Amino acid sequence: MAAKLLPSPDGIYDVVIVGGGHNGLVCGALLAQARMRVLVLEARDEFGGMIGETSLVPGSRTPAMAPCLSALSADIVKALRLHRFGLKFAAQPMAPTVLLGDGRALAVTADPRQAAPEVTVADQPGYQRLLTRMKPHITALRTIFESPGGVFSQGRIAQPVDLTRIGLMPLTELIAEAVESEAARAAIAADACPGIAIAPTQPGSALAWTLWQTMKSNAREALAGVPIGGPMALVRALEQAAQERGAVLRRNAKVARVVVEYDRVVGVELEGGERVIARIVASSLDRATTLLSLVGPRHLDIGEVSDLRRAPTAGNVARLTFALSRTPRFKMVTDPALKGRILIAPSPAEREANLAAAAAGRIATPMLELISHGDPGGDVDAPGARMVTVLAHDVPFEAAGGWAKGKEELITRVTQTIAMHAPDFPSLIESIGLATPDEMARDTGIAGGHWHHGEPDLTRLLAATPGTSVPGLYICGADALPLGGVSGLAGRNAARMILAVEKARR
Repeated sequence: MAAKLLPSPDGIYDVVIVGGGHNGLVCGALLAQARMRVLVLEARDEFGGMIGETSLVPGSRTPAMAPCLSALSADIVKALRLHRFGLKFAAQPMAPTVLLGDGRALAVTADPRQAAPEVTVADQPGYQRLLTRMKPHITALRTIFESPGGVFSQGRIAQPVDLTRIGLMPLTELIAEAVESEAARAAIAADACPGIAIAPTQPGSALAWTLWQTMKSNAREALAGVPIGGPMALVRALEQAAQERGAVLRRNAKVARVVVEYDRVVGVELEGGERVIARIVASSLDRATTLLSLVGPRHLDIGEVSDLRRAPTAGNVARLTFALSRTPRFKMVTDPALKGRILIAPSPAEREANLAAAAAGRIATPMLELISHGDPGGDVDAPGARMVTVLAHDVPFEAAGGWAKGKEELITRVTQTIAMHAPDFPSLIESIGLATPDEMARDTGIAGGHWHHGEPDLTRLLAATPGTSVPGLYICGADALPLGGVSGLAGRNAARMILAVEKARR
């Protein structure tokens, strides 16, 4: 079949963006704003990637993975003027409420105003001491996150010896240096490492928490939490911002390969043989999928191929959607807390045991993250609020004996765990939808379906720049700094690097 060219003024584009998640849209909008000819290709029928919508329960559409936007960059919202396209947030973000095994409910925040009225703040002075202790590292990492060149473009890091020590230590030890209460330590640890296979008791978890806090430090209060209309409100605003600046957006256009000739990118080929010519390709897929599957090992160094194949990318989060007859009644929290995130958390030691079980394919009691889909400022018993997403952390990527049997076991464990804190929950269930980690990997095209495109560690932190070994090919998704989260910084960093290289060419 002869390759076709997509129409453009000169028959080619300057840049093709592979994947229309939030980072891909940010990258495309910023490049189009710089007067580059940009085409964004999305394999599915909706843009949004991991914050896009899916239909796990018939008749409803809810976010695929990330219902909250606690790390969205205020600078990007301002630069793209997203409020012009209807993006609005609840006036006051709600701190996460952690339900512990002993029945206590604690809010994790340094600002008591963000806690639900009936919820006790988890050792607020101790938590503030912890944040103050880490402020120099968070400030330094934030500068790195906002730089296209990553770590090596910034020269010295503040207190490098201390940061290296933190990068290798368990989070529980770091928290214990500032927080006295055991219950508060457990609550803070529960919201520390979302979406990764590292327990707070394990080495490397302190670094993961520090990276997460750095991302959240880039989000102003007004930009934290659930946007009015859900995460798709952000996606729609980014679509309009990109199109207004001249970018072309195309759905149902799955890229089969990145075309490389004479060791340089010359475009992409879609499934079905259609070829789009472009001298630059920016991929919002993970680095391993981009380089091993779309480019191909023959264009890479053998050492790089080996490193990419060894990188841990298996996701450990399942997503459940419950349609309920009404809002459940929790023992320790009432209406205000139900408009924010609720975490039902095992102890840090139990999480380590659960992750070990997941590594062996067994389903233990997962850590749960509950998010209602109602309007943040509305009635908790409104129809939308009766759709609840539950993110089940610390589950196996592949269940022993297969997920056909494992799904039933996971639903039972999740339902029983919620019922310990909301006894009426099982009786309210009208329908349930479940997406396992392997299903999310197939649906998103991300290796392992991993939230952050891989586990955060010092090695990945040092290597996570938008550039690749293939001239003209860039990474604009979560496999570039800041390594996950819904911030948009990875897309902006890729755009900045592309523009800097283009300027140097002239």
